[in-house]
Amino acid sequence: MFYYKVEHWDEIDHETRQESGILSAKDYAHAAGRVAEYYGAENMISMYLEEWEDVLTEDEILEGFEKADVRE
Repeated sequence: MFYYKVEHWDEIDHETRQESGILSAKDYAHAAGRVAEYYGAENMISMYLEEWEDVLTEDEILEGFEKADVRE
């Protein structure tokens, strides 16, 4: 399981956006490829990846987002 945070160009609103989330991948290369595919490699400005445990409780997810400075 990986946490990601990405800064990308939004082609619809024509502005830079930051988004974050979690995804399942077997390693960093696979995780980076999935994020780049989702947002479009040509639109990526920056990406941060952090490996998390495979099984997470809700509290662990919320705590991880808080540590990673994710805000609603």
